[in-house]
Amino acid sequence: MDLQALQNEINHLVYLYFTTIGVIQRDVDKDDIGSTMESLFDEIKSCRANLDRLLECTAFQPKEENKDKEKIIREAKDFIEDGLYFIDRITERHE
Repeated sequence: MDLQALQNEINHLVYLYFTTIGVIQRDVDKDDIGSTMESLFDEIKSCRANLDRLLECTAFQPKEENKDKEKIIREAKDFIEDGLYFIDRITERHE
């Protein structure tokens, strides 16, 4: 598995986290916030699916590479733990 691809998806999820918060704050009173949020939710789901797909490849990688992936994931999770919870909660409410 390409560690750069994994890092890119994690970075994209971080971007979506901040974008979603910003959109909610900026557009909360607008009539079209629903369609904007729908688009963001779709992108979040796609990003999470890509992450899941990348992580499924872990079983087929050498142990040394798995350690690198685990470190990247651990550091990203520490950084965006609240954001992941936030994203999960708003997407669950939307479904």
